[in-house]
Order: sequence, then C-alpha cells, then structure tokens
Amino acid sequence: MASLYAHGKHFIRRLTWLSPLMGGIFPTAKYLFRARGEPMEISRLVYNGAELEFRNCDSTAVKEVLVDEEYNFLSAFLQSCPEPFIIDVGAHIGTFSLWAYHQNPKIRMLMVEANPASYEILVRNIKQTFSEGLYEILNKAAWRNVDVLTFSTTGDSMGNKVSPDGDIEVGGITFAEVVKIASKNRNSIDLMKIDIEGAEEAFFETADSELGKVKRLVIELHPESCDIESVRKKLEQRYKNIQEIPGRIDSKPVLYCTDGF
Repeated sequence: MASLYAHGKHFIRRLTWLSPLMGGIFPTAKYLFRARGEPMEISRLVYNGAELEFRNCDSTAVKEVLVDEEYNFLSAFLQSCPEPFIIDVGAHIGTFSLWAYHQNPKIRMLMVEANPASYEILVRNIKQTFSEGLYEILNKAAWRNVDVLTFSTTGDSMGNKVSPDGDIEVGGITFAEVVKIASKNRNSIDLMKIDIEGAEEAFFETADSELGKVKRLVIELHPESCDIESVRKKLEQRYKNIQEIPGRIDSKPVLYCTDGF
C-alpha cells in the first residue's frame, strides 16, 4: 500500500509540472502511462514556442533546468551581454543551451555531449531554435586526453559518465582543445558551463594554459567521483569570486566563478 501511495504521488507530481509543457493533463497522462517503465520512450513538449524532444529518462533534466530554472542566477548576465559566447560541456539533450537562448537569442554556443543517443536528440532540439552558424555541437567526452573511452549510458541519462565498465565507446576531448576550438575566431569565452558527472578532475588537467580565456565558469561538482578539492584549487588560482549556489534540491554543489566584473 505504501509503495502504491508513493507511486501515485510521483505520478501526480510529474503530471503537474509536465502538463503545461505537453498541452494539458490528458496528453500528459497518456504519455506517463505509456512511458511507465520505459526509460527510452521518446516524446515531445513545447518550451517557449519551440518543440523539444526528450526521453523518459531525461525528465529530471527538463524539470530542473526548464521548469525549476536552476540556472536562473545567470539570467541578469545573459540578458545584459550583447552577444554572449557560451560553451556547454555536458550539454545532454540541450536543456541548458535552450534555456540560455531564451535569456538572450543573440548567443553563440559550442556544445559538447558524449552519449551518442543524447547527442542526436541534442542536435534535433538545437536545430529547432538556433539559426545555422550560431552553434557547433561535438560528440565527445570531456576528459584528460583524446583517447577512445568507455562511457556508461545506463540509468538516468543525467548520470551517464566515463566508466571502465561503460557500454559504448566515445572519443575524449580535453579542456584545452575545447577552448581552442571555441576561441579560434575570438579572444575570450563569456561563459563555460560544465556538468560531466565526475570527470571534472580529469578534464581540468589541461586547463592551466586556457582557463584564462574563460571569463565566467559554472560547474557542478561530484564529490563521490572525483577530487573536487583539486578542481577548486585550480579555480581559486584563476577566479577572484567563487560562489556556491544556495538552495539547490540536488546535494551536489554548483560553483559560479567570476572575476567580479
């Protein structure tokens, strides 16, 4: 009985926040019943007038970024910057990139996503909103080198990560290489957002020479998967102000690093 009650509460919560994005209670309920127990079930919602494709296993990302707006602390900066250039490392299906676009439609972006299935959805979602020439998307895993890596795609799609027990192979890309690609036609990067499920320490091994080109950086740290203190030390050497974002539902810390512009 307790389990049935818990499932019912979970269903009602999802129905409540998804309904405005999926055209009402009835189409949303139909989707939830169809997708029950099917993490890869694909459906579509409408976000700020644009269609967005997502899987059942992507629901947490949709809610956190598009409904709860967990990156809302960036709104004032994005809206005030004339033509911001942003790197999204761990772009997933594009929720952050699309949220950022609706803060400022003049943004240009480089997105990096390792999971090939998420990458394909990301490409389709971005094409719905961004104009050609305003974005580049790479199917790579953020890492310390460019070797071919094993990557786990099991469980919640937000938890996919580099793992020796991974079920697919994907090429790695370093911090230095990401910045090199992003800055080929510009001197600096206005913002880099990083959410790479524990690969932060490995990714930052090549950051020393290129971190100076990144004006602002937002990173989610994963204490159970990497040495977050070594990452913090590199950030402290580069940025004057490092703020841990308060009030998050998720226990993993998010840092916002700036020079106090």
